[in-house]
Amino acid sequence: MKICDAHNDFLTEIKTDKEKEEYIKLLKNNKSIRNVACVIWTSELITPLQTISEIKNNYLPKQNKKLILCIEDLGFINKNNFSFVINKLIEIKPFACGLVWNNDNNLGGGALGNSGLTSLGIKVIKELEKNNIIIDTAHMNEKTFWEFCQITSKPIYNSHCNLSYFKNHKRNINNEQIKKIVLSKGFIGLSFVQTFISNNLIDSNIIAKQLAYFVRNYGDENIGIGSDFYGTKNLPIDLKTYSQFNNLKSALKKAGLQNKSINKILYKNFNKFMKSIK
Repeated sequence: MKICDAHNDFLTEIKTDKEKEEYIKLLKNNKSIRNVACVIWTSELITPLQTISEIKNNYLPKQNKKLILCIEDLGFINKNNFSFVINKLIEIKPFACGLVWNNDNNLGGGALGNSGLTSLGIKVIKELEKNNIIIDTAHMNEKTFWEFCQITSKPIYNSHCNLSYFKNHKRNINNEQIKKIVLSKGFIGLSFVQTFISNNLIDSNIIAKQLAYFVRNYGDENIGIGSDFYGTKNLPIDLKTYSQFNNLKSALKKAGLQNKSINKILYKNFNKFMKSIK
C-alpha cells in the first residue's frame, strides 16, 4: 500500500531533537509513504521566521520528494517586515503556506474570525504564487476563502478539513467550496480530527463514509488524506499512525470504493497535485 499525507504537524509538536530525528528516520524508511507534508505551525512561536529557518536547516536541509516542507499561519508578516520575510520564504521554498490559523490576523480571516483578506494578505498571495509557493486555504473562514478564489492563479488547495455535509463545523467546507476546488483542479485533504466529524468517538469506517460520499458526488480526482497527525489528539480509534492505514483501506472497500479510487485517495491524487504546481 502507498500513502500520501497533506498535513502532519510533527515538526513543531514533537519537542525534542532526538524524537524528531527518530520520527523523520521512520518516515524516510517507511516504504509505503510516498509524500508527507511536514508542517511548521507558527502561531505559538516567539521568533517564527528564525524557527522556520532553523527547522529547515536542522531537519529538512535538502527537501526530497518524500518529506515536503509547509508552513501554517503567516500572521507574523506585517507591513514593516514584508519584503524581508517574503524573500526569506522564497529562499526556503516551502511547498505551501497557510495565511491564517483559527483567528483573524494581518493577512485575513481565520476559521473562528469574521474578517476577509487584507491588502497585505493579497500582496503575500501574489508574491508567493509568483514563486510557485501555493496557498493553503485550510483555516480560512468562508469570506476569506471566496475572496482568495477571486485572485488566485493556482489550483485551490486545502490540506486538512472535513465536510460540512456531515457536521457544521467552522473548520469544514461546504458543497459550493468543494465544487470550486474541484473546478480549479485543486486538492482537498480529508482530516482525521474527530471534533470536525462527530460529537462521538470515530473509527476508520466514519472516515471512509466521508470519502465515499465525496467520490459519489464530486468524483475521485481531487480528494486525499490530510491526517493532522500531531495536530490533534482526537483521532479515530483505529487510525492513529501510518501503520494503521490498512484499516482505512479496508473500510474504503467496505464502503463500496474500487481499488482504482482507493489508490487515488491514499496517494495518487496528492502526488499528482504536487506535480501540477508550476
